[in-house]
Amino acid sequence: MRRRITAFLILLAMIVTLVPGSVFAAYVPPVGDNVIRRQGRIPNTDIVFDVYTVMDPDMVEPDTYEYYFSIDKELGTGITSIPDYNSIAETPWNSTYTFVKKMYIEEGITGIGSHAFENMLLLEDLTIASTVTSIGENAFYNDQYIVMDNLNLSDVTDLGESAFYNCDRIRSVTLSDNLEAIPDNVFNNSGVQTVNFPSALKSIGDGAFANCPLSMSSIDLPEGLETIGRDVFRLSLDSSNVNLKSVTIPSTVRKRFL
Repeated sequence: MRRRITAFLILLAMIVTLVPGSVFAAYVPPVGDNVIRRQGRIPNTDIVFDVYTVMDPDMVEPDTYEYYFSIDKELGTGITSIPDYNSIAETPWNSTYTFVKKMYIEEGITGIGSHAFENMLLLEDLTIASTVTSIGENAFYNDQYIVMDNLNLSDVTDLGESAFYNCDRIRSVTLSDNLEAIPDNVFNNSGVQTVNFPSALKSIGDGAFANCPLSMSSIDLPEGLETIGRDVFRLSLDSSNVNLKSVTIPSTVRKRFL
């Protein structure tokens, strides 16, 4: 009997080593005679990116693009975060972003800088690696066609203002248990219907969930929260939100404008 148990444990260990630790789906690039691949690098980082151009064979529609960002450790800088920009016009992908429909940010990338992917008006399919822990202000501002049933930010502990402003096809958001600040306007005018409020939360910024069609009938904000900004849950005149009836504010709040 002991031999059987030992053999089973050895087999189980072998199986575990063969199963990936992450369910992060691998990127599958487009293929075909109508696909052109170009490569670039973000200066002074270990981040490289591939731009796939999918040509329209009939020249009826504009060409579409896919972005794939990954790490090349041989570059040796040790910098694995996409840097901050003043606008997307400053980025190395500024000539193609208006036609991008799909973007994949690979495991190993740890941050997404300010304004890096704003105003990508055709972007629908977005994958963000679980290794990303920071997302800068306006990073995905006005990317209104990103389709996500759930935006998983469970590993992101640093969020910038207006990072997902006007992303109106994001339906649910999962925030990190360690997130301490929900910044101003981060999901303003987005499609968020449900969201969790982390136990570590200290502040919620102005307009963070303004104009969102929240489907929750009540919200219980966590003990330890200290500051609530202006118009956090303000609704637009044409909002379909008729469900939110109450917001419970903890005794720890010292400053509020709600």
